[in-house]
Amino acid sequence: MALVEIFSPRAESRVAARELTSLPADLNGKVVGFLNNDKPNADILLDAAEQAIIGSFRPGEIVRAWKPKTGAAPTPAQMADLSRCDLVINALGD
Repeated sequence: MALVEIFSPRAESRVAARELTSLPADLNGKVVGFLNNDKPNADILLDAAEQAIIGSFRPGEIVRAWKPKTGAAPTPAQMADLSRCDLVINALGD
């Protein structure tokens, strides 16, 4: 009889707990960024979020970035631009 070795695909989580950055009390005068991940409908979601923010606040500036493709990271230039933001909304779409 042949020996069958079975492997478990489970692994322990090695992610360290991190504290989230606090959100600004309001967005008046703040630089608000929108990062589109290039998935279908992400632009619609971001447009709606932008309109909701503009309808409720007076942001100082809006920064928009569109990733080169869905699985890619933002380019260094996009990261530099988004790093100026007080808040960045990343849309996933679909």
